[in-house]
Amino acid sequence: GEEGHITTLAVDPLYQRRKIGERILLVLLEEAILRGASHLNLEVRESNRAAQNLYRKYGFREAAIRKNYYTDSGENAV
Repeated sequence: GEEGHITTLAVDPLYQRRKIGERILLVLLEEAILRGASHLNLEVRESNRAAQNLYRKYGFREAAIRKNYYTDSGENAV
């Protein structure tokens, strides 16, 4: 359909800060476009500022807060 949803994007902490997450995101964006998506959604931990900045760089914007979204910690999702 027109909407895509990224459910999980993660990089092992030993390999963070090497633009691996950014390259994964770009591949996912390209694949979504090829499949006809005109909108993409994802959730990100409220505390994960680095990921939020990356997503903003590629046009994502905050739409809502999902309270207690993450079952492991009860943290909110943006």
